Amino acid sequence: MTYQNKSCVPSLRSFLFIITVIFAFFITHYIIPVRVPGSMIHPIKYKIITGTFAFVLDFSQIFESIIGIPYYKTLNTIVDSFDQIKIRSFDHGQVLYHDQYIEDVLVRIYTPSNMSKTFLSPVIIFFHGGGFFFGSIYSHDTMTYHMSMYSGAKVISVNYRLTPNVHYPIPIEDSVKVVRYVMDNYQEFSIDPKQVFLCGDSAGGNIAVVVERQIRHEQKSIIRGVILLYPLLQLVNFRLPSYLTNSPYNILSLLREDILTQVTNFYVNTSFAKNELFQNQHLSSDDYNYFYSKVNLPIANNDHLVEKSHPDTWKLFNENISPLLADDKILHNSPSTFIGACTYDVLLSDAQLYFERLQKLNIVDTSIENIAVRIVRLLNDHNNLPAIVYFYGGEFYMGSVDTYNALTSTLSRLANIVIFRSKILFSYRLAPEYPFPTGLEDCYTVAKYLLEYQDSKKLHIDPTQITLADDSAGGSLAAIITMHFTTQSVEYFKFLYYTSYHKLSVYLNETINKSQYNNNHTSVEQKRQYQPITDDHEGDPSLIEKAKKALNPEVSPLLVHDEQLDKLPSTHILSVGHDRLRDEAFIYEGRLKRAGVQVVHHHYENTFHGSITFLYGSLALDIAREMVQDIVEYIKENL
Repeated sequence: MTYQNKSCVPSLRSFLFIITVIFAFFITHYIIPVRVPGSMIHPIKYKIITGTFAFVLDFSQIFESIIGIPYYKTLNTIVDSFDQIKIRSFDHGQVLYHDQYIEDVLVRIYTPSNMSKTFLSPVIIFFHGGGFFFGSIYSHDTMTYHMSMYSGAKVISVNYRLTPNVHYPIPIEDSVKVVRYVMDNYQEFSIDPKQVFLCGDSAGGNIAVVVERQIRHEQKSIIRGVILLYPLLQLVNFRLPSYLTNSPYNILSLLREDILTQVTNFYVNTSFAKNELFQNQHLSSDDYNYFYSKVNLPIANNDHLVEKSHPDTWKLFNENISPLLADDKILHNSPSTFIGACTYDVLLSDAQLYFERLQKLNIVDTSIENIAVRIVRLLNDHNNLPAIVYFYGGEFYMGSVDTYNALTSTLSRLANIVIFRSKILFSYRLAPEYPFPTGLEDCYTVAKYLLEYQDSKKLHIDPTQITLADDSAGGSLAAIITMHFTTQSVEYFKFLYYTSYHKLSVYLNETINKSQYNNNHTSVEQKRQYQPITDDHEGDPSLIEKAKKALNPEVSPLLVHDEQLDKLPSTHILSVGHDRLRDEAFIYEGRLKRAGVQVVHHHYENTFHGSITFLYGSLALDIAREMVQDIVEYIKENL
């Protein structure tokens, strides 16, 4: 070994020692202290990402104190630099991309490589997040690349100008210019002007909502849909539940109080202090009441309010700054909207409140022949559309349009995508106050009205494409009403039926003898309808006489005569294994098939009666979503 080589060894050791110390400092100071909220997936990755952002922020702020360059400029330089040096391991030529200017705004355009040059493609115009003050087409490049690759659509990513060099409305104006130009010159980009989607994450979601409204106001071509990814939709109330829950964790080291205060001040050109915003001390009681009146919620704790608003508070209520607070009239004309939100995010409440406002505007409570009806349909669509008439279950004595709102809204939303866009759910009168046949008559009245005397200006439905949907006791009502219409010359009456039912006691307003559960109340002829699971012995004559009401086909449609069955429309049956009604579904299926009726039967052996209603919340069941999807697929194939 030469002297020169020997002298290099201590230098290498010193270098490795310094690197080790820096790495150990980074791990102990930035990674280990990161608090992981709840049962977040990939907690180690989250710690690394959050710690890295914290390190970059600290470095940028130290650099600012020494050199004087604002930290957000250093932050943007660091984030954007990765676009130049990153190894595109995912880039196998599936997507072609290039940068260009549209109306003096830089954009990056992604085009699937297998797209035909003569094909007018859907387009997603994307607005990046970053609190309006950092981020770019470069920082979101991997995301937008894959968005184009997986969707098969063109993606145009917009590099709008950032705060604090500019303030509202400059980022909006840049974005509107791009969208307007693309829609006016769609042939230049080979895109379908009827398939334009706006998409944004975080602050970009805010821009996407506002831009859509401005384009709509200009009476340009309608935006096909808006895609919002954990959107920032209001800058008024910083004590919503998700802020209170997640602020202590400083999610990603970016969603912390000092940064979010700067987001507001930079974008709106205001002068709020951190404590003012995050204690709601910029709001007066009138401000607070106005906010909650807009989101249709009861007023929460207002202990932190002040007597007089901050001088800049009025700016935050601008519907183009806080689009969550727009009037119902503006929201009602919104296009189809997809909202993706995260549990561990201060912006979760923004997404939830916006979803709830849009969903409520989908619902109209009215009446048909003095019977309460709830209609759920696609916003901003006044065409005559196919309809579902839903008879809810509850053993004829419980249930309402409200208890089934989650299920019917989900069915309506999923069906909007595939074939039909209207759902009608109504409150028939319940036993024991209104025993048989009152509930049946209510249901028949509504169905008859929709088929024969519909007011197209009021309901906007297609009477030739009506489906009956039901569960449990509602299945009995749907089956009976469908049979009523087999004697009339009504075409295309569709019948959706899941979970059969054949008799009750409270509904009949009379006591049922327990011995009837041994089938001692049925004759040999009636038992044949239940073959092969019943015997061939004649029941007790006295019980048969007493049970005539329960065995009326208007109450037990399973007992209807064969000549009525063969006139029924296509039928879908859903049944479950752990259910007293299970066998009725299979018997009814067999009778329908023997009568030549087209039947689709989905049976879920390992779940229980009513499980389809557990779609959301802490008790949500995966099998419920599977059931709903099977129903939607059936409708898609048959309507």
